[in-house]
Amino acid sequence: MKYTRAAQDEDALEGYVDAYYADIVNTRKSISSFVFSLYGTIISWKTNQQPMMALFTTQAEYIVPVEGMKEAMWLKATTVELGVTQVCVKMHYDNKSVIHLMNHQVYHVRGKYIDIHLHFIRDMIE
Repeated sequence: MKYTRAAQDEDALEGYVDAYYADIVNTRKSISSFVFSLYGTIISWKTNQQPMMALFTTQAEYIVPVEGMKEAMWLKATTVELGVTQVCVKMHYDNKSVIHLMNHQVYHVRGKYIDIHLHFIRDMIE
């Protein structure tokens, strides 16, 4: 039996994040979830109730990539110790409005309700 690892030009560490707005019926809090894989094998995952009440879908959806990015930073540092070097971690996310908000610093009336500390993810985007 021989172990062969994926090609070096492939992304070793990848993440998938998603949110479910007001999905918990009793409290109407949203759910955050993410999963990370290393060379196609799942190494980290989490699904939990968001700590704050999101008043808007955008706010609930904006919390998820922040939590995912914090996990990605920790996993990247851990995989370096294992000898896996990667410049950036590819994160998959399906909410186009939040992706646009993260990439473009545009003031919008609905966006003012998102806390300033959530905007640190802009520093992490290439």
